[in-house]
Amino acid sequence: MYVDHSAVDPAEVAAIAPPWSVVPWHLAALMEEAVARGLGAFSEEEAARRGVPWLDLVRDAKVRDALAGLVDTFGREGYVPPPLRKGVSVGDARARWNALKQFYERHGHFLVTNGPYRLDRWSADTVVLGVFRDLTYPIGIGNFDDYAIPLRAYAARVTDRGDRLEIRAEVEKVSKFARSYEIVREPLVAKPPGLHEHVPSCRYVVLTAGRGVVRAGRAPPDDQRVFRVDLKGLPPGTYAVITAFEAEGNAVNAPITVTEHRVGGR
Repeated sequence: MYVDHSAVDPAEVAAIAPPWSVVPWHLAALMEEAVARGLGAFSEEEAARRGVPWLDLVRDAKVRDALAGLVDTFGREGYVPPPLRKGVSVGDARARWNALKQFYERHGHFLVTNGPYRLDRWSADTVVLGVFRDLTYPIGIGNFDDYAIPLRAYAARVTDRGDRLEIRAEVEKVSKFARSYEIVREPLVAKPPGLHEHVPSCRYVVLTAGRGVVRAGRAPPDDQRVFRVDLKGLPPGTYAVITAFEAEGNAVNAPITVTEHRVGGR
């Protein structure tokens, strides 16, 4: 993201236009409106300067009552902040405000956050967070592991059958325990029907002795997960068959295997 803004503290620059927020837009709009109406301030220093409470969505009963009134009003109006009016309809806004009202009635506070934890109980010196899982949400635990833990596949055994190469592969898997993990290699075998299976993609290039490219493509796997490089129809000569695997979409620094292949006994 590019921001036309400067500040003494670099962290303040990032706060001007974060790529995502920890609170939904309607709660951010509610807090902005509360500050504009003098119900509170976003920082302790600003609250002291203006003589208003430091905005508290949980413990200040007076602020909670005022926010509940605003939510009712915004729900009836289908209020949408001006910057969002091109992308948010009145109907969508009403649904958001009604959901926020229901959240407040159920939990007794307005601290809606983007994450698996929810404020359940609190006192002067303790806070209890409850964890929840929305099983209908399509992005679950480990969904982005491919980016943090890129995996690879390897050519474990290459057999030259004359008119083709047969390649058996080994793949990396992540073995997790608590917050730790270990990458292990295991042979790629066909899984029983119904089990999740990610089959790597095998790419190949066939070069002549003079390093000219005569063939390139993908080697499809058979039912036993043996990859086959088609070498039929090559003129007599010596060739280098270069193969590499993409595992779960990762082609960075892929292990490369070079196999010499001869046609016509030369």
